[in-house]
Amino acid sequence: MPAAWDLSASTKRLTLVATILGSSIAILDGSVVSVALPSIQRSLGGGLAGEQWVSNAYLLTLGSLILLGGSLGDIYGERRVFALGVAGFGVTSLLCAIAPSIATLIAFRALQGGAGALLTPSSLAVIIATFPTKERGPAIGAWTAWGTIAGALGPLTAGILPGILLFSLGLSITVAPLTAAVLAGVDQDEAGIGSAINNAVARIAGLIATVAIGALVAAQFSSSLDRRLSGRPLGPRGHAAVEQAKQLTLGRPSVAHVPSAQAQAIVAASDRASVDAFRWGIGIASLLVIGGGLIGAVGIRDPRRPVAARHCAGGQLAGAPLDAAGVHAAAAA
Repeated sequence: MPAAWDLSASTKRLTLVATILGSSIAILDGSVVSVALPSIQRSLGGGLAGEQWVSNAYLLTLGSLILLGGSLGDIYGERRVFALGVAGFGVTSLLCAIAPSIATLIAFRALQGGAGALLTPSSLAVIIATFPTKERGPAIGAWTAWGTIAGALGPLTAGILPGILLFSLGLSITVAPLTAAVLAGVDQDEAGIGSAINNAVARIAGLIATVAIGALVAAQFSSSLDRRLSGRPLGPRGHAAVEQAKQLTLGRPSVAHVPSAQAQAIVAASDRASVDAFRWGIGIASLLVIGGGLIGAVGIRDPRRPVAARHCAGGQLAGAPLDAAGVHAAAAA
């Protein structure tokens, strides 16, 4: 690939669009399948375990092979690996569409995750190789924002688009500068593995945060539900509905066979407990964001690299005229 400063603006723009589209399909495929899971279960069977593996097979191979994909980009070239990932993703997507059984679909989803592991880190590596340092931040910001929008478009329903746009703007403000800061210290020859490590750490951190905050939200929901129903007499079916509600955090329990007065109380308590748990989770996430910002403000510094004097025009003669430094010929007398 030519040096970043030798590329035209249109070439850079098209490259950015290609990387955004390429990484977006990998991100989109991780979320859009959740909408199709009920139809998949009706058509191919497999039950709840089958639904979980349809989602997890993709995420498992994507997360476990992403470092390998970044290394291959450094060895064989990020453009080549990116193109291979796009082609492989298209082929495996077609195989998923014609899968005759749930087991076959799970296997094809695992292969699809492997193609995504080639695609995701190489797309960011292509941006690093295409854009010079001064233009890299805005490019990574656009890549992050549009990738987030693509991930949210999978389960998109009417009325939540403003929230998605706000969420994407927030990620472009927070994640993009962090990604640029992390990759600023990576040589272009190691951009692939650097991008892969950045993606792998982000995915692992996201998984840990989801599990930890999810557990806290579930505990807060159960505690709030018990507190709001304390002292209210409930029959056996009412108690069963409450226990079912605790298994459906932020969801509504089934009260079809519960007496009307008890059913209304359980539903109202469940709704208020969901609001309490949601606020609890948002509060924890906000504290984590603030803590991450403070750590970044204290710990992240602009990279400092030694520059040899022979690589700096006029550097050997600090303060001397450019003519003396030999940068250009002296004017004729």
